[in-house]
Amino acid sequence: MIRFLTLLTVLISCGGNSSSPEAVDAPLVDASVADETEFQITIMNGSDAMQDVAILISDSVGEPVATIRTDDSGKANYKVPNSASVTIIAGLDILTIVDVNNNDAIIHDLETGSDQTVGEAVIQLPTPPAGTNIIRAINGCKEWAINELDQPITLEVSERCLKDNKMAVLGVAVGDNATILAFSDLKGIDTSSGGTINVAMPAWRTDFTAFSMGVMGGNLGDTVNVQAEHVVNGAGYRAPFKSGNSQRRTLLLLPGFTEYVRYSLQVPQGPTGNNGSQPSKMFYGAQIAMPTSEHDIDLTTELLPAVVSSNAVMINSDQFELNWTSDGALSSVDGIIARTRYFAGGEVRWGFLLPPGSTKTTSPRLPPEFDALNPSSPDVPFVVAAESSLIESWSEFKEKGTKLIFGPRFLSDEAQTMRGSIYFPSPF
Repeated sequence: MIRFLTLLTVLISCGGNSSSPEAVDAPLVDASVADETEFQITIMNGSDAMQDVAILISDSVGEPVATIRTDDSGKANYKVPNSASVTIIAGLDILTIVDVNNNDAIIHDLETGSDQTVGEAVIQLPTPPAGTNIIRAINGCKEWAINELDQPITLEVSERCLKDNKMAVLGVAVGDNATILAFSDLKGIDTSSGGTINVAMPAWRTDFTAFSMGVMGGNLGDTVNVQAEHVVNGAGYRAPFKSGNSQRRTLLLLPGFTEYVRYSLQVPQGPTGNNGSQPSKMFYGAQIAMPTSEHDIDLTTELLPAVVSSNAVMINSDQFELNWTSDGALSSVDGIIARTRYFAGGEVRWGFLLPPGSTKTTSPRLPPEFDALNPSSPDVPFVVAAESSLIESWSEFKEKGTKLIFGPRFLSDEAQTMRGSIYFPSPF
C-alpha cells in the first residue's frame, strides 16, 4: 500500500519543464508587487522558487481571463473573478485548482519528494542464529533477502529514506515457515558522504514484543488486504497479511527501535481487471504511537463511501468533462483529486483539485499560446476522495492536497490518520 500511494504521487503531481512561449491573447501581469486583496500563488520545487511558470486564470465557465507568470521568487498574483479556477502549466503537466478566491494564498510545490539514489549501503549482518534459512535487510526504501547467510546485502540508498542524512537499517533472520527468529537494528547511520557506505550490523536481538491488530465489520471475509510495519525514520519491517472479520494478526516490535506502527488497508470494490489491478479501492491509514499492544480497525465506521465509476467526455473541440459516482455522499472529505491523461505531442497529465462533494469538473479552455496542449480523447479519470487529520478545510486542501496526502513518506512523522476512496481504472 505504501508503494502504491507513492505511485499515485507520480500520477497526479504537477511538475516538469515550465518553459513556454509568451502569452498571445491573455494579458501578462506584472507579479512583482502583491496586493493582499488579490489571489496569490507561489510555485516551488522543494526549496527552489520556480520562475516563469505559467498560471492560467479562468472564469466560472472555464474561459481564460489572464495568463500570469511567476517572478524570480516563484510568486504571482491577480485579482480573480468569482468562482475562478487557477491552472498551473508546467510542460506536459497541468494542475487546475477550482473555487479560488482573492483571500487564497496558495503555495504549490512541484516536488513530490525525491526518490533519487544517493549511494548504496553494503550491509553485513552477524552470523545468524541456528535454524535461519534466510536473512533480510531493509532500509525503508529497499529490502532484499538472501540465503547465503555469510554474505553482505547491498541496498540502494534513496533520498526519501533519509532524515537529516541519517538512515536506519533493520536485519531479520527468518527460519522455517517464515518464522522470525531474531532482529538486528541500527539507527543514525550517516550517509552524507554518499557513494558506498559499509554498515556492520550489531548482534541479533530476540527481545521483541507482540503488537496485535484486528479487522472487524463490513462482512468482507478475506478481501481486506492489510499491511503493517514498525517504523523509524521511514524504515520498517513490512508485514503484509490478510485478515477476515474479527481476525487478528501479530506484528513483532523492537523496543528502542520501533517509533510507531503504521498500517494501511485496501478493500476491493470491483472486479479484477485484465492486468490484475482492482478498478476501485478504499484505504485507511494510521500511525499508532508506542508503546501499546493492540489496535482494532472497524471497517463499518472507518471507511469512506466508495467511488465506483468515472467517465471522461469531450464537451466541445477543446474542453472535456470528468465525472464520477460513489455509493454514498463524499461531502465530509477534505477534497477530491481527479486526473486524466491524453496525447498531445506527448502524454499530457491533467489533474484537478476539487471541493468536497464534487461529482464532476470541466477543463478550462486553454488560450492560443497553449494550443499544442489542447485535449482530445482523455482517458477515464483516476479519482481520489481524501480526508486527513492534518488538513482542516477545503482551503487548506487546495494547497496541501497532492503533496501532504500522497507524498512518498505517506503519513509522515507528524501525520496521524488518513482515509480515502480511490477509483483507479484498469488499465490506466
